[in-house]
Amino acid sequence: LFLLIKLPPPRSTLATYTTLSDLLTSNACESLEGKEGQVTIRTDVELCDEAFLRMTVGAEKLVPGTYVYMEVSDNGCGMDADTVTRMFDPFFSTKFIGRGLGLATVMGVVQSHGGGLTVKSRPGEGAVVRALFPAVGERNGFQLENNLQSHE
Repeated sequence: LFLLIKLPPPRSTLATYTTLSDLLTSNACESLEGKEGQVTIRTDVELCDEAFLRMTVGAEKLVPGTYVYMEVSDNGCGMDADTVTRMFDPFFSTKFIGRGLGLATVMGVVQSHGGGLTVKSRPGEGAVVRALFPAVGERNGFQLENNLQSHE
């Protein structure tokens, strides 16, 4: 668990983060397929440019700037490119019938708060899912110019 304590306020709520962490960590744990593995949750701030934002999923209207993110990563079974493309579709699942709404819910929650998602995964190499939310102003003395990561 890696949490930045002084996050600028995102355009989302604590309930949003709770929902996302529940759904994404559940999915990450299932990807371990009953084997020993690692699931990591990280929150931080990132300065995103236009090129980076074009790579996000479900975010056609994001503008360059400062974003607060929550990232869940695992070293589970990973996904091929086709699965990554479809993973947020309602009722799509690589599991048994009756599944497939968790990640669709993640997409809906992120979009409803003006955010976007990035996904990195390969079969056998786990996955990293990052939910990005536009940062709003300043909180607890945290200046948006301080401690920003620039994506590479």
